[in-house]
Amino acid sequence: MKKTTKPTKAPAPASRFTAPTPAPKPSIAPKIKKPPASAGAPTVLVKPKGSRVSITAKIDIGFGNSLFIRGGGAGLSWGKGSPLSCTSGDTWTVVLSGV
Repeated sequence: MKKTTKPTKAPAPASRFTAPTPAPKPSIAPKIKKPPASAGAPTVLVKPKGSRVSITAKIDIGFGNSLFIRGGGAGLSWGKGSPLSCTSGDTWTVVLSGV
């Protein structure tokens, strides 16, 4: 008697799956639409003005004393303080420009 068996194939070895690399995005600069120029009108640029900042301190430091502020910007210095003005019994104010 003759045996008939089907030959079995060994499964293929597992391979590592690597994700495909994404396609590089095109580096096209966006188009900027320019407004239509007026006939002969010159362009005027205005320099922005500095804003003003008001600092108020509510503290009772006693009669005859003064309050000073120090800092690193808007005309302030860490070496020399700027005086605050007394607006009421316990309120001191300074207005800084050029911030």
